[in-house]
Amino acid sequence: MFPGCQGGPHNHQIAGIAVQMKEVASAEWREYAKTVQANAQTLCKVLTTKGYDIVSGGTDTHLVLLDLRKHGISGGKMQIICDELDITLNKNAVPGDLSAINPGGVRIGAPAMTSRGCGEKEFEQIAEFLHRAITLAKEVDAAAKAASADGVVKLAAFTAAVADFKEQTSAIRTEVRQWAGAFFMPGN
Repeated sequence: MFPGCQGGPHNHQIAGIAVQMKEVASAEWREYAKTVQANAQTLCKVLTTKGYDIVSGGTDTHLVLLDLRKHGISGGKMQIICDELDITLNKNAVPGDLSAINPGGVRIGAPAMTSRGCGEKEFEQIAEFLHRAITLAKEVDAAAKAASADGVVKLAAFTAAVADFKEQTSAIRTEVRQWAGAFFMPGN
């Protein structure tokens, strides 16, 4: 018991856990989990062939941790570009980072697009979109670096520089939206 608070079993949480345990015991859930894992592994394989480093060399789960440091792009900059392109991922620290505030990688999850009906072929396209996003991020970073007095590009300067690339971001965003719009969206 915490001071001033009364603890309890919280029946709604117990019920939620029970429902989830029943779901994950089903054959459909096992098949879904295998598909998520295969999709994440396909994403790793394609990104690796394009010259990107995956932390631990691959994945055995639903997540891909992409190390961008050798490409000169931080996870924060990649997240900003992907937000502009309507691609959802998160900046994430990778082994060897000196600060979690400016991480060198991004975390990419496979469940969302798997739930929308994507398979391994579609995850190859997702890898291509990510490759194009990284290429664009490098262009934006180079332009911001050229405009910088000291050659250092902080996130605010990078974000401002993205505005000069409206044509490129708009074209890729339109392509991403058209492609993703062809897949089922839960709740719609």
